Amino acid sequence: MTFACSGPGAPHAIARNIEIGYTHAAIAAGLLLASVVLFAGLTHYRIWSILSAAFVILHPAWTVSAIHGDCGEMKHDLSWVFTILAEVVIAGQIIHGLRIRLRPPPA
Repeated sequence: MTFACSGPGAPHAIARNIEIGYTHAAIAAGLLLASVVLFAGLTHYRIWSILSAAFVILHPAWTVSAIHGDCGEMKHDLSWVFTILAEVVIAGQIIHGLRIRLRPPPA
């Protein structure tokens, strides 16, 4: 783990980690859009879209600094975590929606 970001490679490392953060934020925003579409057509439970929105709003792309400290390594790592969690939410939303749709009618 790096505690200070300096040296000849620091600007490149910072720029790269910022780019990765924004790329993951764009993926999370796309997943939010997918969640809203699924909400409209499949699940009708708002919690899934609310969770997806929270991952976009709190995304490390705009909540974690890359300039101070570790050259953006934390931004890079947390961006991956947020993207994976957003994917888990979408998977949960799809599974939940399919279970409701495929449930046999009451006897």
